Amino acid sequence: MITLPMSWQQAGFADHDTLADTNLQFVLMLVFCALTGGLAARKKYSFFAWFMAAGVIGLMVLAFLPKAETPQQRTRGNIIGLAITALCLLLGLLTLHR
Repeated sequence: MITLPMSWQQAGFADHDTLADTNLQFVLMLVFCALTGGLAARKKYSFFAWFMAAGVIGLMVLAFLPKAETPQQRTRGNIIGLAITALCLLLGLLTLHR
């Protein structure tokens, strides 16, 4: 029998149900990221600037942004998306550090 390192067992990765839940969370995260990026592209913003913009939070912020009609609006909206993405990545790293 293969035994997992103790830290993996403590993290819950040895449990099949927990792994399935983790996979579901990952799939849902990708769906929300794709929705956010798609909505950004429809509003003439950068798909990649908004792709990782916190899923539901990014969708809510993007919903209130107007469609980009000028390059200045596009740049401002993309900076907002990148700032949300950076904040979420920072919070994610801080959470992992615990």
